[in-house]
Amino acid sequence: MDKHFDIRDWSVDNISSGCSFSRLLDEKIISPSDLLEIGILEFYNNEKLLQKAEHYGFEYIRMMELKKNFDKFLELFKKKIEGVEYIYLSFDIDVMDISVCPGSSANSPFGLNTYEVVKIFDLILETKKLIAFDIVEANPIFDFDDITSKFCAFLIAYILNQL
Repeated sequence: MDKHFDIRDWSVDNISSGCSFSRLLDEKIISPSDLLEIGILEFYNNEKLLQKAEHYGFEYIRMMELKKNFDKFLELFKKKIEGVEYIYLSFDIDVMDISVCPGSSANSPFGLNTYEVVKIFDLILETKKLIAFDIVEANPIFDFDDITSKFCAFLIAYILNQL
């Protein structure tokens, strides 16, 4: 879950969080069918990155589509994850709305709220297919009253409590 594709050119930017998925795809560590990106905001992904995502052929869900009909998204997502063997969840905190998680280097409006994240996590946890997860790009420098840090701690506890 991320508002960015994270498919920048890793031969130029190989130690950046912005190229993790392009490296995994280029090195054939994962196939495009293994990747589903949730929460993409076009505004934060230039035309070159949109074209690169189309070239790779992985599935992604735009934030605005998700927000327009969250219940429909949940139905489609549930069907998608029923067909996989296991799930690795990478949760980039910048997918959250700035009003609920200000502690990200790339925060913005039109992100997910806490209810939506918990509902998505519930679907993943119900499958019993989660093998690992990470929470990335939380930045305490931009946080206010530890709001983001507390939410990250909550998510970790929430997941671990259900494993």
